[in-house]
Amino acid sequence: MKIQSNTLTKILAENSIKSTISDGAIETAIPGVRINPNASTFVLQSIPHIQINRDFVRRVKKMTPNFNKDLLGQKVFTVFNVTTQLTIDFYGESIVVEPGEYVADGNTRLECSRQGKIKLPFNVIVQIIDIDNSDAYLNEYFAIDNVDSSEISGDLIRGAVSGLDLQLDSTVGKGGNFASALKNAYPGDKKDTTLQKICFFRNEIELLDSCNIFNPTDNALKHQHFFGACLMAAKLYGQPETSRNKFKSVLTDLGKLDSMSMRLDGKKWNGVTALIFQCANPAKKQWIPVEAQSKTNYASVQPSYDFYLYCIEMAMTNKMLDKHKGFKRSNWEGRYTEVLDLIAP
Repeated sequence: MKIQSNTLTKILAENSIKSTISDGAIETAIPGVRINPNASTFVLQSIPHIQINRDFVRRVKKMTPNFNKDLLGQKVFTVFNVTTQLTIDFYGESIVVEPGEYVADGNTRLECSRQGKIKLPFNVIVQIIDIDNSDAYLNEYFAIDNVDSSEISGDLIRGAVSGLDLQLDSTVGKGGNFASALKNAYPGDKKDTTLQKICFFRNEIELLDSCNIFNPTDNALKHQHFFGACLMAAKLYGQPETSRNKFKSVLTDLGKLDSMSMRLDGKKWNGVTALIFQCANPAKKQWIPVEAQSKTNYASVQPSYDFYLYCIEMAMTNKMLDKHKGFKRSNWEGRYTEVLDLIAP
């Protein structure tokens, strides 16, 4: 049964509560760490979440049954007390964090409470960590939300997309449903955070979204390895402007063409035709092994990315090949590794 929502917003508005979680906090044996053993839940719910937090609103439905177990550990929260203005930089992208208190752990629980899905006590326990530099801000948060313990998830991508204010229109882009593409396309340390990966590909993600790559006309292209190859190619061909404009035209063609109405006559095919034909008819040419087509397992990565990147290069160089004899795996083998090296920061 749904629990009736509390009146936090109204109470805060009517009474102009200006209390902070630090009010009533006590020092601990660890410098920079305090505990408020009787923190007001009302006040805690009024504090913003940290800017790089995963998308907790979408997790409410999934997590509510767990929170309704009413476990003691669910009454303990973590707040960052940022003492000075911070600027977090990743690959030229900046997030400014103003001084103040931010909820770092417990945002999904608080949102469940706001929506009336669970009932929190009037007072809870809050650990307060003082933060005075960007490294501490990132390291302390990712120690809580440990990205090394799991694969890149959609909610972590959505949190990064929201924090960086990426301009996306497709459901794939907005939903963060390109985790495998991001993981395999990223040329840096695979243990880097989701935020770092999104920052690295920020412009490229927006470009793919605007060219309908995340929502192509032909559903045969709507899979992770194709998305990832396009991300890599966007980084490779993004500069200079003449190259970027031509690449944008290639993306637009890929996004709008339909394999059912695509012209297949003529002796030679360009890269766009070959790529779409392979995706729509995986068993006919088998330029990508049929067992690897549209899969996301480890064995499917290299052969898929090799072929897609080769086809995109063909389109960029206006190259055409005999559709029966011209396309040979030896032409594109190793292309994935080569491009990873070329785009590495």
